[in-house]
Amino acid sequence: MTDPATASAAPSSRHRQLVLWSTVLSVLVLAALYGGQMVDSFVAVLVLLPVWLVFIAVMVVLLVRLDPFRTTRTHRRVLLTAAGLGGTLAVVLATAGDELLDTVWPTLMPSETAEQWSAALSAPIAEELVKLLCVYVLITATERAVLRPAHAFLLGVFVGFGFDVVEDFIYTLNAAVDADPGSELGDMTTQMAVRMATIVPGHWTFTGVGAVGLLLLLQAKAAPEPSRRRVIAAGWLAAAWFMHFVWDLPDPGDEQSFLQIGTPARWIIDMVVFGALYRSIQRGERRYVRNRVEKVPTDPADPLGVMDPEVSDSLDTVRARRALRSQARRNGGRRVAAAIKAAQVQALDLLQATPSPFRGTPMPAAEAATPALGRHRFPRQS
Repeated sequence: MTDPATASAAPSSRHRQLVLWSTVLSVLVLAALYGGQMVDSFVAVLVLLPVWLVFIAVMVVLLVRLDPFRTTRTHRRVLLTAAGLGGTLAVVLATAGDELLDTVWPTLMPSETAEQWSAALSAPIAEELVKLLCVYVLITATERAVLRPAHAFLLGVFVGFGFDVVEDFIYTLNAAVDADPGSELGDMTTQMAVRMATIVPGHWTFTGVGAVGLLLLLQAKAAPEPSRRRVIAAGWLAAAWFMHFVWDLPDPGDEQSFLQIGTPARWIIDMVVFGALYRSIQRGERRYVRNRVEKVPTDPADPLGVMDPEVSDSLDTVRARRALRSQARRNGGRRVAAAIKAAQVQALDLLQATPSPFRGTPMPAAEAATPALGRHRFPRQS
């Protein structure tokens, strides 16, 4: 009989090779397309690079905070790979897709209308499709690590963020091409400031929403109500497209545009959709953590049994965790509070532990059951 670990190792190896070579080829294509511009603007790039790197680091810290239950902290390599694919393969394919679709719209509508609406029509289709392709590759490569909506959400967020970083850098380089001689640094600084200011909402929000829909769709066949699951999946996939479409609508100042929506209204619309999904995901994760903690007293083999009951009982909400740390600080000082925080982190990481990504290690029995998103339960992973 075939060992499950051995059986699942081969596809993971193939996916690993696919990810590696797709990334390498995409980097070469990007270097061929934009390497000359980087050389021409080398001094400006060197001046702005530290600012850009600090901004990326701050954004990574903020994005990680979207994961209060530490669902993917043990899989940092997966998130790094997601950002790499989003910033290489997705950018290359999306650029080609956008250019292809931009040649299609003039055949379907007047050329002025096509030029006006090309960004709102092409980008949501081409860019969301290729980013979800990257998410799909990673889901199938890490099938024992991406089990729940929270996993897919963070995966999509980092694919989208990688896309954001490289796309914004390309826009900044293009500003130097269009600049007057001697004003490259000023124009690039202005463009970079604009891109930083509009990172929320950005590709990371669109792809985070779409990735949840993709996971639901992939799991629909094994769900108790597959038709209903497919409808929910389609809704979130459409929501990702809608968010991107709204953000790329023609400028409100364009009198020919029949859809006049200002930037503040676009921001509110997109963040309402994103917030609805995020709240639903966190509600499901909170239920999952609570159910896992409640199982500990009835299962002597559960690794969480070694944890202090007070620590385990505080895991299901951020507020409860903070309250326990505050109490510890009042009773024993900062050192005790720091020890409680470390114990909470260790307990969450242990609770969320799944096999190392890109390896065929069987999933622990304690992690076989998956939680619900709203009222819809996820299938068991065999």
